[in-house]
Amino acid sequence: MDTDVPPGQASRKPSQEAERQCLARDANELTERENRCSATAAHRRSLLCECGDPGCATTVAATPAEYEEVRTVGSHFLIFPDHENPETVWVLRQNERHAVVDVVARDDRWTVLGRNPRSGWTAACGRHRCAPP
Repeated sequence: MDTDVPPGQASRKPSQEAERQCLARDANELTERENRCSATAAHRRSLLCECGDPGCATTVAATPAEYEEVRTVGSHFLIFPDHENPETVWVLRQNERHAVVDVVARDDRWTVLGRNPRSGWTAACGRHRCAPP
C-alpha cells in the first residue's frame, strides 16, 4: 500500500483531463501574476483554455476581476465557450469571451480541489505548487 496516499484516497485515480486542467490552471496562475505587473491592459497576456482537451491550444480573455472570481472556487475553470465536456463539468456562466465550468465528476473533482494552488488544504498536504497571489 502506498503510504503517501491519504486514507480513503487509494482508489482515486485522476483522469488525464483533470490533470491537464490543473496544468493549464497552474500556467494561467503564472500568466496572471505577470499580467498584474503589466502597466496596461493592452499588454495583458492571454490565458490558456482550461478545458482539459489535449488538442486545445485556444486562449481565453478575462478581466482581472473575472479571473479572480473563477479562482475563488478550486473546482472552477476558465474555458473557451463550448469547450466543456458535459460528462465531467457543468457550465456555470458564459459570455462571448469565456465560460466558467465546475468539475463535477467525483474523482476529477477531488483531483482539481487537491491540486488547487490557492488552497490552504493543498499546502497542508505538502502538494502546494505555487504561492497564492
